[in-house]
Amino acid sequence: MNNIARQRQHYDEVITDYAEFYSFLDKHMSYSCNLWFDNEMGSVAKNNAEATINKWEEYADILKLKEGMSVLVVGSGFGHMEKYLTKHYGVKVTSLNVSEEQFKYYTQDCEGVDFKLQSWETLYGGNYDVGISEGVMVHQSDKREFFKFFKFHTKKFLIREMHLTNGTQLTKEECKNLNFTYGFSGSYCHTQESLDNIKDLGLKVTTSYWDIENYIKTQKGWLFEMDKNKKRMMEINEKAYKDRDFNFNLFLNGFFDGWFEMPLFLCEV
Repeated sequence: MNNIARQRQHYDEVITDYAEFYSFLDKHMSYSCNLWFDNEMGSVAKNNAEATINKWEEYADILKLKEGMSVLVVGSGFGHMEKYLTKHYGVKVTSLNVSEEQFKYYTQDCEGVDFKLQSWETLYGGNYDVGISEGVMVHQSDKREFFKFFKFHTKKFLIREMHLTNGTQLTKEECKNLNFTYGFSGSYCHTQESLDNIKDLGLKVTTSYWDIENYIKTQKGWLFEMDKNKKRMMEINEKAYKDRDFNFNLFLNGFFDGWFEMPLFLCEV
């Protein structure tokens, strides 16, 4: 199974009533860890909606976004980040996604954003000021090519992904079990592997790490909304509902056991 098929399977085949099932997310439909807690400022959000905006503002600050800049996003999700950055920073965004279900959702009211139902592997032209990707690299079989793609198309780029920690030594069988358990048919990212790829490609990198509290609060916010609508969630897709609760506990244990961390890589060409 190639990268495109893996991602479509993960995002399109699990849910039967796509938009309604994902209503457990905040109004910005952010399906990734949000920024609740800043290491220097302490608590900075009251709910997932505020934490989502904090995350996007953090990205804009790190990338030093300015009006007129071109931005390449790989992995659109539901497309709200692209619309937010376009509206508040005046940037020109091109966003790639292979999920047909998400594409149907976010192409509504997308003025100022060029959404493409396309894999990064099939984008052969175009130069952009900056790039952004979160939660996509884990689905890629060749992580080095993913970094290489951004090096070719952008001047600097930001990648945020859950990683296995440097101290984690897992056998091939254990990694296989992790992939199966957490629903990824790709392969997990390893912090040292990513840093080695960045170094081998001659990129300058600034690495920061988000506090585990951000992950915990994001997931608890999702579970709270799901539990409020449990009956309807079970009607839409009972297995997907149960899996969400199960995976949360597994991921949480993984963080506490020192398996996972959440680095943010700012790479400059």
